[in-house]
Amino acid sequence: MPVSDFLALMAQNVTHRAVASRDTYGKAVFSGSGTTYRARVVYGAKRTTSRASGQETIADGVVWLAGAPTLKLDDEITLPDSSKPPIINWDQPTDETGNVHHTKIYFGGTQSGQQT
Repeated sequence: MPVSDFLALMAQNVTHRAVASRDTYGKAVFSGSGTTYRARVVYGAKRTTSRASGQETIADGVVWLAGAPTLKLDDEITLPDSSKPPIINWDQPTDETGNVHHTKIYFGGTQSGQQT
C-alpha cells in the first residue's frame, strides 16, 4: 500500500506535548503548544500492556499518528474531541528499511478495575 493510501485513512489531528518538567507538587509541566500530527483515532477496548506497571490492561482506544515523536508516559495527547487521556503504551513499527514513520498510541483504560 502506498504511503498516500495510509495517510488517506488519517483524517483527524492529534496534538502531542512532551513533559518539560514537574512543579513542586510533582505535576507535569508542559512547554509550548505541542506538535500536531495527522491521525486516526479508533475508540474501543484494546488489550495492551501498561508501560508503567508491566501488567495487562484494557485501553479505551488507539491513536495512529503519522509521525514518530519521542514519547514518555507523562506526555500529553489531545484528541479531536479535546480530551486528554493518559498514555498507556505505544508502538513504533519500522518499515523494511528500519525507518519509523508512524506511531500507535494506546490511551485511557482501566487496570484491575482502577482508572489509570
